Amino acid sequence: MEDVVQKIIGIEREAQFVMESAENEKNLKKNELEKSLEELKIQLKIDTDKKINAIRETEIEEVKKIATQKEKECDLKVEEIEKIFQANKELWSNQLTEAVITR
Repeated sequence: MEDVVQKIIGIEREAQFVMESAENEKNLKKNELEKSLEELKIQLKIDTDKKINAIRETEIEEVKKIATQKEKECDLKVEEIEKIFQANKELWSNQLTEAVITR
């Protein structure tokens, strides 16, 4: 009878050891997974920031190209207006003077 009790106690100790080992292993795996998850979050943030910055730079370059093109167009229009003015300033001056005198 005492042998049976000792075996039961031994089995209980062994079961307790197995349970503790399993709990420790579970906690270890949980910590590893949490660490991996945190590393993935950090890497995702880094990758996302890189992609956002790349898109931002692309958009900035596109806007600069458009602005440069618009500036060239405006410069050409100003040159055209200046040419028209230079070609007609004498005529317009005379017409204005004549209009004022004939009033």
